[in-house]
Amino acid sequence: MLSILKSKIVRTASTSSEIKDGIEERKMRSTIRKMMSQQEKKVECVSEIVLTFGKEETELFAMDSLVAQNEGMPYFRRCSKEIGKHHQIVIWMRSSTAQSGFITELKVGHAISAHHLFINGRDYGLL
Repeated sequence: MLSILKSKIVRTASTSSEIKDGIEERKMRSTIRKMMSQQEKKVECVSEIVLTFGKEETELFAMDSLVAQNEGMPYFRRCSKEIGKHHQIVIWMRSSTAQSGFITELKVGHAISAHHLFINGRDYGLL
């Protein structure tokens, strides 16, 4: 009788340890999957900015961007806010994961060269 009781206790102990091992194994696999998915993620930043002026130009640009998106090509996203007091001016941004193409600085200046906020693009190698 005592030997039967001992064998039942040993089987119960081994079964509970197997259950614990199974739970630990599932937790470990879950942790590994999370770590691997985080490593696969890349930083996505703005790589290009475009301004459209007026309703017609904005609609044409939106169609071009939609076509590019449907074809799986890089496309522009429209900013939710528009700028411009009397005319529609829309800001569009294209994102990229290529670090060499990230926009890190943006300078906005006046369009008239005599204005004190005018920025000459030639001074920055733009023209």
